[in-house]
Amino acid sequence: MKRVVLLVLFIGKIFYASTSFAQQTTIKGKVTDGSNGEGIPLANVYFKSSKAAVTTDFDGNYILTTNTLPSDSLTASYIGYKSTTKQIVPGQIQTLNFTLSPESVELAEVVITNKEDPAYNIIRKAVARKEFNDRRKLSAYQYEMYKKVEIDLENISDKLKNKWYMKQITRVLDSVARMNGEDGKLLIPMYISETIEDYFYRLDPKLSKEVVRAQKVTGVGVSDNSIIAQMINASFYDYNFYENRVTIMNKDFVSPIADGWANYYKFYLEDSVYLGDNKCYKIDVTPKRKQDLAFEGKIWVADSVWALKQVSLKIGPEANLNFIDGIKIQQELMPTSNGPWLPSKSRLLIDVGQVGDSSAGMLLKFYISNKNVIENQAKPESFYREKLIILDTSQSQTNDFWIQNRHDSLSASEKHVFAMVDSIKRVPIVKTYIEIIDLAVNGYYDVGKVDIGPLLYTYAYNNIEDHRFQLGMRTNSKLNKNWLLVGRVAYGTKDEEWKYQGQAEHIFRRKSWSLAGIEHLHDIDQVALKTDNKYENNLFTAFTKWGNIARRRPYMNTFTQLYIQSDLFKGFTQKVAFTHTTFEPLYDFAYYNNPSDIPGSGISRRFETSEIVFESKYAKNITLVKNGNHRNVVGSTRFPVFTFRYTLGIKDLLGSDLHFNKFYFNVSHLKNVGLLGKLKYAFSIGYTPDPVPYPLLENHLGNQTYFLNYSSFNMMNFFEFTSDTYTSLHIEQHFEGLLFNRIPFLKKLKWREVAACQVLVGTVSDKNYDLIPDNYPKFSRLNLDEPYAEVSYGIENIFKLVRIDFMHRLTYLNSNSISGRIIQPFAVKIGLQFNL
Repeated sequence: MKRVVLLVLFIGKIFYASTSFAQQTTIKGKVTDGSNGEGIPLANVYFKSSKAAVTTDFDGNYILTTNTLPSDSLTASYIGYKSTTKQIVPGQIQTLNFTLSPESVELAEVVITNKEDPAYNIIRKAVARKEFNDRRKLSAYQYEMYKKVEIDLENISDKLKNKWYMKQITRVLDSVARMNGEDGKLLIPMYISETIEDYFYRLDPKLSKEVVRAQKVTGVGVSDNSIIAQMINASFYDYNFYENRVTIMNKDFVSPIADGWANYYKFYLEDSVYLGDNKCYKIDVTPKRKQDLAFEGKIWVADSVWALKQVSLKIGPEANLNFIDGIKIQQELMPTSNGPWLPSKSRLLIDVGQVGDSSAGMLLKFYISNKNVIENQAKPESFYREKLIILDTSQSQTNDFWIQNRHDSLSASEKHVFAMVDSIKRVPIVKTYIEIIDLAVNGYYDVGKVDIGPLLYTYAYNNIEDHRFQLGMRTNSKLNKNWLLVGRVAYGTKDEEWKYQGQAEHIFRRKSWSLAGIEHLHDIDQVALKTDNKYENNLFTAFTKWGNIARRRPYMNTFTQLYIQSDLFKGFTQKVAFTHTTFEPLYDFAYYNNPSDIPGSGISRRFETSEIVFESKYAKNITLVKNGNHRNVVGSTRFPVFTFRYTLGIKDLLGSDLHFNKFYFNVSHLKNVGLLGKLKYAFSIGYTPDPVPYPLLENHLGNQTYFLNYSSFNMMNFFEFTSDTYTSLHIEQHFEGLLFNRIPFLKKLKWREVAACQVLVGTVSDKNYDLIPDNYPKFSRLNLDEPYAEVSYGIENIFKLVRIDFMHRLTYLNSNSISGRIIQPFAVKIGLQFNL
């Protein structure tokens, strides 16, 4: 019955289309450069004295559809070229191709020495003038920004095309008006959005803000304020070629006018042309090595001021990138009244390749237009506190609003995309796959106002519980965007005990993300996993519920927490919590309960603690997006992230047995180091000056699996070392193919070199070590004069996903009876990672 109704709707659409558009005139074609036959991107195709106009895509193609004809001729123009006008035939679909001739000016005589192309001298002048032409020279600026984003499936393999569910989708597209690429192959639109926002930038301190005033979004599994929509719209637009590195999809590409351009590029002067009022030099840009993350294409440098007037660049499939067949970026820049240049129009195209013969590629298209620039009028620092604000956009859902406010007209194909995406979303199999993908990514299954999960924790098997079954849920923003309720229960068939957790959290000020909550938990935990360095690896945590957990010193943890959290200013988050914990060991454990008089002290087998925890976290220029009643980090910050935590244990409060102080500090950073790639490091310090049982100390996280875990000491056994005073340093150097890109038989594989080092210096004082009676299992401690150290070297990006590390343990090579495992000085471990 549903299919019949759907068919009737589609037939109605076809009938409507045939009657409504009978008088339409559709013109399509290509605008090319008469000197070389290449397509001209961003060229204008229009009827004179009319708003009926489009701009060409990256390859110079265009489609223009209109119901009224203000003229019987169509004009194509582009800065630096002579305009061309052609006659059209009203009421028909027709093809008009334009060839534009460059408006060249004669170059002054150039004397070439040492066979150096004159382009090199122009590049040197452009680099020398960067500090004057860079937009970051302005103390502040703001403008209105129009963004248009489209995502399509392309290069659909024959194997995938013949799948029954894909035939459902193509039948729907046929009923609306199938969209094809320039090569005639099927395109399936998955997402399209339009956004109008105000963008603000301040130099000192460096701050930015986006205020979305209007938004129209439709996508398969995406709505207006969804996290996907926010991430897409927040991540692809701010490309500044005056910086040494241009970041696209978290990958850093070397700018043609970077300080170290000579290591990456070759240049050739092609021509000089007038772009508007500026005489410009057109320079061909070619990377020295195809595998480097460097651009190729054309740049136009304005004479006298030596500023970038326009760029048309691309990244080819030979570059050491995963899943990306190509990237194209065009940008036009305009001078400000104070000197620096700002982008006026930008286009980005990312061609994502097929993963396998049963998959499809993807085409990501972004268009940005900026106008109404205001310079050097900085807002107060408090104004930039929230980096992204989405206002009520309900008034921007009408077609009339967008006709009046968008910077450029939609092409005919873009108009069809909105209708096609809506139709595809209604195909039953597509709805099912959306739900499956969401379940795989988030671990929760959306059943309306609540989500069921997380999936990874549903079942486990270990030697304490045998079969462990768990069921959990949480509320989502459909119930209330300011409240989060979480609950779960678990049961073990061997211990026959119920475990449970409940949490309630209220967001009382969304602007500063101020929230308060309460949580209560009763479940099995493991001493070997208690660490100050919190790790957010759901896969690793889920698998710690499996296997021989008795070796990791399990205990029943009854935990209650009250907490409050707020952003005191942009990037600085403060959290205060009160916790009460009951430690009930499920292994042989005891400690002296009077540290000051151990010979006469009694022995306790369990303990309770009441703690007040103060935590401060600072991440400069971090970008956060709001996902209903959650908040997520978008991309990575270019600055270190600092975390400080102080814990005060209060004896006799609510039955607490212990008084203690704990201090923890961490700084982590992923830093670009130019030619050497990316450096990732984490530095931590921990100190517990008071005598407490070892479960409250730092039990350094080991890894006895065959798989890599960044947060672990990968050559250390579980529960091998404990410290009350320690310093650790973890360094990873990702060389991004620095060596392999230069070896002929290896560069095609796109493998990348990686090296890592971990060092730990720490110890446990005698007063803490002696707190455990001799006839009970103790723990191992490090010697201050001998640090723990491990190093590794390896290859990542094998088959685009696999990383293999060859690891060496350098110290403490004698067998350790405490951890229950023989020490291995060498190991090979495997990791899976998704990197571009």
